[in-house]
Amino acid sequence: MLLGVVVPANASIFLSALFQVAGFDALPTDDMYDFLFDIDEEPISANFDTLGYSTRQFLYNVGSLGLLILFFLPFLAMVYIFKYMPCETLTKFSAKQRNKIFFNDLFSFLLESYMMLAVCVCVNLTNMTWMHEISQRAFGVNVNIIITVVFIIVLVSLPVVVAIGYTVYF
Repeated sequence: MLLGVVVPANASIFLSALFQVAGFDALPTDDMYDFLFDIDEEPISANFDTLGYSTRQFLYNVGSLGLLILFFLPFLAMVYIFKYMPCETLTKFSAKQRNKIFFNDLFSFLLESYMMLAVCVCVNLTNMTWMHEISQRAFGVNVNIIITVVFIIVLVSLPVVVAIGYTVYF
């Protein structure tokens, strides 16, 4: 669909709804990102816009998946802080959650969303220009660039980490 193939309107509507579900985009985040970052861009093409890639900025394209990752990081930090607490209940909770997070939740979540994250990163790579001015738009663009670089590192290292994890534990 991204290759410029002409798709009938009814199939286009169906595919856009399908890609919204497949991309874990459950919450409408465009208004929130507009309020925070004030980035106004045109989509690369109508086909990209139909699939939900309405801009070249990573956070806009990743949608509510970015919020899910953002809320997951404090939980991850909390689990590691609980590991070093003197309370035995918190230590047991931490050990149980660490095993659950790393072997069930985190790996499966990243593997299932790997392709979507890779597409969002590649779309943002087409227009990564650091802005030196001081404005809300420049802040949004620069934050998107930083997050894109972080996700490039995560996406490149994920197969290596999964391979090492499976060879060590299985």
